[in-house]
Amino acid sequence: MPEEETSSTVTTDYHYILKTIKGKRCALFLGPDACLSSDGVTTFSELTAQLIQSKVDRQNGPVVAWYADEGLAFFKDHVARTDTCDEIKSLYSVPDLNAKPYYADFYQKIVRIPFHLYLSVSPDPFLQLEFSTHNLPHQFGWFAHHQPITEVQQPTPEQPLIYNLVGSVEDAESLVLTHEDLFEYLASILGEKKLPAKLKAALLDANLQHLIFLGFPLQKWSSQLLIRLVRRGENKSDKKDFRTIANHAETLRPDIRTFCIDQFNITFIQENFLQFVDQLYEAALDFEQNPQNKFKLRQVAPTDAAEGRGEVFLSHVRGSTTDAVADRLRTELNAKGFRTVPEKSVLDYKTDLRRFIQQLGAGKRVVLLLDESFLQDQQCMQSILEIRKYPGMETRIYPILMPGADLADPVRQLDFVEYWDKKKDTLSERLTRVSNQADLIPLQNQVNLFAEIRRFLADFMDIIQQMRMIQFNGQNWEDLHELTALLEQQAAADHE
Repeated sequence: MPEEETSSTVTTDYHYILKTIKGKRCALFLGPDACLSSDGVTTFSELTAQLIQSKVDRQNGPVVAWYADEGLAFFKDHVARTDTCDEIKSLYSVPDLNAKPYYADFYQKIVRIPFHLYLSVSPDPFLQLEFSTHNLPHQFGWFAHHQPITEVQQPTPEQPLIYNLVGSVEDAESLVLTHEDLFEYLASILGEKKLPAKLKAALLDANLQHLIFLGFPLQKWSSQLLIRLVRRGENKSDKKDFRTIANHAETLRPDIRTFCIDQFNITFIQENFLQFVDQLYEAALDFEQNPQNKFKLRQVAPTDAAEGRGEVFLSHVRGSTTDAVADRLRTELNAKGFRTVPEKSVLDYKTDLRRFIQQLGAGKRVVLLLDESFLQDQQCMQSILEIRKYPGMETRIYPILMPGADLADPVRQLDFVEYWDKKKDTLSERLTRVSNQADLIPLQNQVNLFAEIRRFLADFMDIIQQMRMIQFNGQNWEDLHELTALLEQQAAADHE
């Protein structure tokens, strides 16, 4: 996997990793730190801890004590535990697919990368939900120490297995919340019950040689125990050697880092887990383009909840020269029975922009009013990245080229590329001046976003160049009728 090694931290060879994924030689493990809420920062384990801590009252509360270092509670009685489990389940619930409580972008990219085996130590249903949302074949199961093992089928890229190693919020008794739960869990999984036979067979398969661990607190003995568990052979004295990579370990003590390298053959990569998935996904998009690689991302389609039948998204920068065109289009399309959805600053106060951009990206009809401000606007360019995730980007976008964009001029194209290069480099350089970057993950994510925009921008402008589009000069309003007529025609075909 490495290209260049420095003190057991490597520059990641993404194409090599993709080759191992294609050959079923690589499995993905997701730790508790990788289960993020919609803000992309707070973990669900933190939210769960906050919920339980709020109930602590040694005299009269349902929770007698919370042991933060271990992440375990002492409940007054079993009723108090059951009631708390119901609240935890509500915390993880997804009543509205257009308002997901988890960091959907992370899971959407993982879903498309064709791993055959996903294992998680979070009890969440989010990865399974993303597979179901897009009607992708998969299996889902969890380890429940209180009941017999439910067997699974052999995992394949076409029918991957998602398996929660520490229970599910759908099964309260399977959750590990107390020391007693932990004892029962360890006695079960290390004893006779073990894992489902075909899951264990997949882990012991000689073809499986690489493990990717993302979001694991490797300083905790529970994480180390998990690694030992998956490496254990049929006999207790046997163990299987894997090449294992884990996201960057800046917060690990040097002795723990050395321990992980020596004991588990772990190679630490430079990226945090969000950066790793972003860059692996970008590499996969590139890797897929070469027919010799015979590699395909999983294809996802817009869902009924998000595809916006009868909707037309108008993507532009409010307050720019595009306002008059947007207003004119909105009036005409509304008169023809479409529901036009504006972008950004005309949304309700405090609207969650991330969720709105996800809805726009899945839309079947998105009109792009392309001027200089659009190509230099973060939210507009995020929308383009989101649109790209779904099939048929060229058939779902309707570009109108405004004065000032001039995408036919390669020098002008370079102006936009350099703009995002400068934004990325400026923020990245400023971050290097900060001594402790552990609490600056949102800003590091911004650097990654600017880099992703920069990488795709040239391809996007080339896609636009290949399309016949309306070039608006401020006077040719009649040309907009061609767009509205086309939208009408396609909407009618959709409903036949």
